[in-house]
Amino acid sequence: MSATASTSSAKAPASVRGRATEGGGGASAAATEPEPSDRFVKVKAAVTELLRDAPAAEVDRVLTATRGQAEQSLDATLWGAEPNREQAAAGVLANLRKQFAGRQVLEGNSISRAEAAELLGTSDQAVTDALEARRLLGFKRGRRWLIPAWQFDPEAERGVVPGLGELAATFPGGLVALSGWVTRTSPDLDGLTPREALAKGDAEAVMRLAGTVTAVGW
Repeated sequence: MSATASTSSAKAPASVRGRATEGGGGASAAATEPEPSDRFVKVKAAVTELLRDAPAAEVDRVLTATRGQAEQSLDATLWGAEPNREQAAAGVLANLRKQFAGRQVLEGNSISRAEAAELLGTSDQAVTDALEARRLLGFKRGRRWLIPAWQFDPEAERGVVPGLGELAATFPGGLVALSGWVTRTSPDLDGLTPREALAKGDAEAVMRLAGTVTAVGW
């Protein structure tokens, strides 16, 4: 073996050297790895583009869910074969499209910080303080705060339904998913929506229900 070859081998990472020795040679082992199809590449690019505009919390949630699914192995006799890379990527893309459509709807049903201040008879800075303390829930479009209107209640003592911070901490999803869930009726709340139950003072039942929600229930 020449000195050049010895030097290259010494510099190669251990993980690469290990793969090269498995199966009798690095070149043949690398050749057996399937190349991603054009469709998979396109789906991956679309997912990447969507994630670029997603809030950091949503990106973390998607990545965490993806890693969790990759680490789990289901019984194929009960659940069928695991999805291949193309199917998994297409599923992630479809879910993201649904979430972004929900975000657009929520943006149309939200008010600005100044509008919230007008409703509550307070200052813009007081609204910002409430958002930071999670007494109000909001999200940003660029540098502008958007505050979902379902939180406001003229019958409530402070003008908003109580327990918003605890609800956001208990619910396993982000604000887009929470806003969809909180405005849907539930048989566990005697046909009320979680928002209506909060307004009536039944926070305990709402928090208990929120703690049982999974991604399937969003």
